Amino acid sequence: FLDLEEYENKRGMLHSSEIARKQVRTMRVFFKPGKRIVCKVMDVGRGQINLSHRRVGVGQERSKLKEWNDEKRADDILKVFAKQNKLKLETVYKNIADKLLDKYGSVFPVFLEVAKGDTSLIKDKRLIALIKRRIVIPKAEIKGTLKMISQNPDGVEVIKKAVKSALDLAKKERAELDIKYIGAPRYNLILRTAETKKAERVLEAVLNTIRKVIGKSGEVEFRKD
Repeated sequence: FLDLEEYENKRGMLHSSEIARKQVRTMRVFFKPGKRIVCKVMDVGRGQINLSHRRVGVGQERSKLKEWNDEKRADDILKVFAKQNKLKLETVYKNIADKLLDKYGSVFPVFLEVAKGDTSLIKDKRLIALIKRRIVIPKAEIKGTLKMISQNPDGVEVIKKAVKSALDLAKKERAELDIKYIGAPRYNLILRTAETKKAERVLEAVLNTIRKVIGKSGEVEFRKD
C-alpha cells in the first residue's frame, strides 16, 4: 500500500502483478519506506485505488520525479520566505502558492520565469529577490569576433547606431549582449541567454539588425571563437 502524496489522506494498492519482475524479486530493496515511486492509477472502485508501476514508462517516471523535485524546491523557497519575514506558513501558502496553483497549475515554473526576469508574475518584491537568489539560471554563451564596415561618410555614427540597435534588441529578448571595440573594423561580441537555442536565435536576429542598419554599402561578418 502506498500513500498518494498528490491526494490528501489517500492510499493506493500496488499489486505484485503490476510490478516489474525484477522489482518483485527485490521488493525489500526497491520498496523502502519513504521512497517515492511513480505509479499509474488503473481504477478506483469499492473504496480502493489500484495502481501500476510497470505501466509507467521510464521517461514518464523521470519527468514526474523532476516535477516533484521542482515543486519541492518551490516549497522550500516559500518556507524560507515565511521564516525570513516572520509570516505563518499557512498564510504564505494561501496568499501565494494556492493562487499560483489555481492560475497556472504549478508553482515552480512560475518561480523559474521570475528567476529569468519576468517579475510581473509575482507582486511581492521580497519574494522576487529570494527567488532570484535561490534559483540560478544556467546561461548559454556565444563568443566571437564581429567585423563591421560602413562606407558611408558618417560611417562611425552608422556603426554606433547599429550597435545601439543590437543592444536594444538583446534587452527586449532578455539576453545579455556585450560588444567591445578591439581595433577597426573588429569588435569582440559576447551573447548570453538562458538556453542554447535561444542564444543562436537571438544572435541571428542581432546580426540581421546590424546588417539592416549598416546597409548594402557596408559589410558585417561574425566568427565564433
